[in-house]
Amino acid sequence: MSLCLLARLALSPDRSHPREELIELLWPGVPLEAGRNRLRQALSSLRGLLEPPGAQAQQVLHADRMNIRVVPGTLACDAVQFEKLIRQGRDAAARPLYRGELMPGFYEDWVIDERGRLAGLHEDLGPEIAAAPAEPRKHAAPEGSPNPDLPSPAHAAFEQAASTGLPSYWTRPFGVELSASRLSALLYTQRLVNLHGPGGSGKTRLAVEVAQALRAAAPWSLDGNGPPLRFDRIAFVPLIDCVDAAQVLDALCNALAATGSNGAFSRIVTQLQGRHVLLVLDNLEQLAEDAGLVIPQLLAALPNLHVLMTSRRLLGLDGEVAFELEGLALPDPKADPSDMANSAAVALFVDRARGARADFRLGTRHFEAVCSLVRLLGGMPLAIELAASRVRSVTPQNLLERLSENAGTPMLDLLARGGPRASVDQRHASMRLVVEWSWRQLSPSAQTLLQSLSILPAAARLDTVAAVAGLTLEAAQTELDELLDASLVQTLEDSQGQCRFALLQPVREFAAQRCPSAQASRARQALRRWLVTFARTHAHEAPRVITPEIALIHGALLTAPLDDLAAQADALTLALALRMYWESDNLPLSCVQAMEPLVLRCSSPGMQSELFELLSQARTVNGFVAEASAHADQAVALADTDTRRAMALVRWVISRYMAGQYQTNLDGALEEALALAQRSGDLATQAITLRFQAMMSVNLRLDLKRGEKLANQILVLWERLGNRSMINYALLNLSTMWAWQGRNEEAAVVMQECEARGRADADWVGAASAARQLGRVFLRLRRGAEAATAFQRSLGLAWEHQGGMAIAMAMLHLPEALVTCGQAEAAGRLQGFALTHWSRLFPALNRIEVREMRRARLLIHGALGSARAASLRAQGSGMGVAEAVQLALKTPPLP
Repeated sequence: MSLCLLARLALSPDRSHPREELIELLWPGVPLEAGRNRLRQALSSLRGLLEPPGAQAQQVLHADRMNIRVVPGTLACDAVQFEKLIRQGRDAAARPLYRGELMPGFYEDWVIDERGRLAGLHEDLGPEIAAAPAEPRKHAAPEGSPNPDLPSPAHAAFEQAASTGLPSYWTRPFGVELSASRLSALLYTQRLVNLHGPGGSGKTRLAVEVAQALRAAAPWSLDGNGPPLRFDRIAFVPLIDCVDAAQVLDALCNALAATGSNGAFSRIVTQLQGRHVLLVLDNLEQLAEDAGLVIPQLLAALPNLHVLMTSRRLLGLDGEVAFELEGLALPDPKADPSDMANSAAVALFVDRARGARADFRLGTRHFEAVCSLVRLLGGMPLAIELAASRVRSVTPQNLLERLSENAGTPMLDLLARGGPRASVDQRHASMRLVVEWSWRQLSPSAQTLLQSLSILPAAARLDTVAAVAGLTLEAAQTELDELLDASLVQTLEDSQGQCRFALLQPVREFAAQRCPSAQASRARQALRRWLVTFARTHAHEAPRVITPEIALIHGALLTAPLDDLAAQADALTLALALRMYWESDNLPLSCVQAMEPLVLRCSSPGMQSELFELLSQARTVNGFVAEASAHADQAVALADTDTRRAMALVRWVISRYMAGQYQTNLDGALEEALALAQRSGDLATQAITLRFQAMMSVNLRLDLKRGEKLANQILVLWERLGNRSMINYALLNLSTMWAWQGRNEEAAVVMQECEARGRADADWVGAASAARQLGRVFLRLRRGAEAATAFQRSLGLAWEHQGGMAIAMAMLHLPEALVTCGQAEAAGRLQGFALTHWSRLFPALNRIEVREMRRARLLIHGALGSARAASLRAQGSGMGVAEAVQLALKTPPLP
């Protein structure tokens, strides 16, 4: 909306615009507070463009709490000048300023009104009788340069004959304002700009929009101080059908109408000599070497020539300035829904979907699916357009499901168009053809690397890429540079400051389809072995070191069943090498399901015991207590050392505890586990065993003194081992004991530190646990709003990482906090959901939780009455997890 705001201000530069008026004009019907936020963001974007940082920057916009206006004399607007000349009776001078309808492609009500009004004024002028006389010269042009303020007859004839050749689009562009402004500014100062990016990223469309804007741009100066100039001519030259330098020159001659008997190069130079010209050369990726010969020669012969290239690859020319075009702005998952709906990617999808199906509306029904779709498509305009064209026969939800399938090539198969346009521009008829065009430009070695990269489920470091491809670091970097130049690989920086390389999903599917099965298997095996080495090296460090690789780790576990027994053994070894990491993160259920059949094929009973113990833990936190108990039984039965039996017994205890089987010999099993761990000298197993002893003492027998004593012993053990995450857990457990004994203020301070440390270490389980316990402390301190916010932070982390148990636990306690700060209706619904959801996962609550749930229910009944509370609880019990989480996170605690 920044462009619409700028247009509104520029069309009325002499008046102050009330903020509320602008909000209603630009975002009709939006809540006032949301409108104010949007206006602030749009104003900030405009200031970034119009008032760049620096001592010489001039203020263009003046804004106070009530109004926004243009600083007089800082903005020129042809529409305003057009009206001014009409009022002065200078119709002949006004007529050339009308170059067509106002803001084509924009359909806001006020734009349509202004467009019609200006068109009516133009029609009232009647037919042109004579050309307006030239105004007096204002500046002397430099030698060899034209002066735009005094066009000579020869210059006028040149302008009249010149045709830009710019394509005409009948669809509205989205999300191009900022890129167009930056690219326009770059073209004034740089003579060779390469607008490059992946196929389907909108390079040609952006180049055309910029060229159209520059045709009507205000005069400019090369050094900012000299006389004003403008491009005398802008020409668009499509080169898609050119395969060598000779054809490039012929295409230039045709576009420029450069006729004569001389050679093509001479005719071009003669045609453009002495003029400021912008050539838009479209699609150069297949002409890298030939373009490298022609373009420098033209730039050398024509000092006033500027060239804007569009290409999927960099050409490596001297003076070449790269302007990388990536995908459209994606909706922020944490943003307000109304703001997400205004993201360029979502707006493009909706606009194109309405072209395919006139009655399509985003609404609440399609909102989440469309947001997820455009994120899945990486914000690539062509992919979004192709996906949107499918809504005629499939819903966004179904399309998202099909495009997210792991098997086959769903994006290449579904993202395609038919009809006349497919035959006119076959390169953009489907994502398959888009990728294939770039694939054909690659060297064989780069194609081989791309095939190997297709097995990577996420972005990877250079050393990972080298290992997967069986290359040295130097060779891998060389091949990656070619793929980067071809816009087939993307780079990003991870949380550790490492550069990582990633493929867009259509590229991955295309390369995977062409990758021989033996090569893919070798690459997957190489990845697993690299990850095993990495895990063994860094397993003792904080989770933030492991987290950047976690998507690769999950992928290595999920694909293990595709390969042979040796590969499967490596996958299981990887899972065990990260044994302590899984205390700080959940092993996803999908990985658990992939591993379970492999464990049965493992030939080592001892290794099987460790794996069943790990699977028992994973099944427990995912809410499958029966399966967790069965795995724990197998772990105990197969244990062949003291350490393995000790850990197996601990998992046996926790699985029974979560199943509500409190009458089984839980204490006896933990005592045996502790004795075995002490006999083997395994400090980590001792600490884990003591942790569950403390939990049983507190939750089942309310023995807080013993719990505190055990918590201190646990802290000492983890400090001896130097495990930062486990030290944080121990501090959290100790502070929880303090809180239950009335030391709430002291406990709150430590819990806040634990949450901050967990976030800093990328230990989301630790951070979520600390926030949840902090919320319980705030409830005891009667600080309801702070309690609700803490529970929401805990829930947000759990939901982001799909932690089943963590979601359920945060949901149990949030209703009490909400009812204490004025949100009784939401609290009633959420408690109905929380109790029903917990009972689906875990059969029982412990004594402390039962007491807390009863207290929350009484508060809700007191606020709403028994009948209303029961009705809301029944409504909540029927909610899905996603719906309940959205309600929980979007309900603000009232002061």
